[in-house]
Amino acid sequence: MRARVYFLRFRAPLTELPRAPALFGHLAWMVFWREGRTGLEDFFQAFEEEPPPFLLSSAFPVARRASDRLPLLPRPKRPPLMEKDTHRRKTLKKIRYLPFTLFQRVAEEGDAPLVDAIEDGGHTLTHGALVPHGYELRLAGEARTRVGIARATGTHTPGILFSDAALRLEEAAIYAVFPTGAYGPAWLAEMLSAIGRQGFGGKKSIGYGVFEVEDGGEVELPEAPRPNAYTLLSPALPPDEDGWYGLEPYWGRLGEHFALGANPFKRIYVRAVEGRTFRSRPKGLLLDVTPEPPPGPGIRVREYLFPLALGVRV
Repeated sequence: MRARVYFLRFRAPLTELPRAPALFGHLAWMVFWREGRTGLEDFFQAFEEEPPPFLLSSAFPVARRASDRLPLLPRPKRPPLMEKDTHRRKTLKKIRYLPFTLFQRVAEEGDAPLVDAIEDGGHTLTHGALVPHGYELRLAGEARTRVGIARATGTHTPGILFSDAALRLEEAAIYAVFPTGAYGPAWLAEMLSAIGRQGFGGKKSIGYGVFEVEDGGEVELPEAPRPNAYTLLSPALPPDEDGWYGLEPYWGRLGEHFALGANPFKRIYVRAVEGRTFRSRPKGLLLDVTPEPPPGPGIRVREYLFPLALGVRV
């Protein structure tokens, strides 16, 4: 599959890796600030038509060896390999991310190539990524100590200290496919850059989530020829057909000033997560997750669930 890759170079800690629905929410707010309510409704309307303007993946880590990049993809969830060796079995369970070459082999052959990679001595498991020796995934958690702030005065509250958990990641990549000419690659690069300057996700008011964007051009995402199943690169509503599931309930907070309202959470729903595999490609939609009562008169809250998926054989 031909796709556009955008590299995000993080200049501040994160609360979590950017995922496609949250990225879309930030894009929608950016459209609203730049073009107003009419521009936002036009943006949403474009996704009510077939095909949608773009399919967007979640962000996945990038490993490095000096100046060489090694983009990673989520390991496809497949029928389990019956491995008797305890060490190999435990190692297999820890693998979350694969470079393109290994993803291609797993998409075609199953998990047997991962056993070969573990045994050949040429690969290292680092932070859940199975990468060739010499590559490093610079990913770490940290705790940041902060003082309590009295909101009435804007000054610190004596004796109040607490710690925030934070994620440190040097670089990640997201992928996009553009079926139509609307909201194309240059538009997305500009909007992602604007989001990066402002900060992504939680705690951006204290400097979290700042990143720079590099348009990496077109890449060929690995897929199995003649696929009979599809692995998700972004969350989606699970199809009715069978698959190798990984589900999560989601009730994220509303964005910007709506997060300060009496009911700051979206309506809960259940979605399939990245790396899960299904017999059919999950359908895309803007899911209505408006809470009750809504955050304002005439306000509808929608969640981006247009899956970017790669073909595999199972």
